[in-house]
Amino acid sequence: MSRPLLHKPRLPLGHLLVFGWLPSPLKRWAYRTFLGYRIGRRVRFGFGGVVIGQTVELGDDVEIGMLALQHRHHELCVVPRDRDRRGREDP
Repeated sequence: MSRPLLHKPRLPLGHLLVFGWLPSPLKRWAYRTFLGYRIGRRVRFGFGGVVIGQTVELGDDVEIGMLALQHRHHELCVVPRDRDRRGREDP
């Protein structure tokens, strides 16, 4: 029997259901408390905006837009140059 190439589902529904609906202040607290993410000051999450990774670091003034999914298997580090906005104007 052949094994699938992807070990995990592409769309992490469990993570979206647990964290996606939370308002931004509760989402920051939950990410710091339960997942150990390092999140800077004035970081904002839009509704449904989630980040997933083993080690996640978000710098000051980062904004994760509405329904944006930032997913890395190992390390995700977002440090803004001026003001980084993820999900709205990503190329």
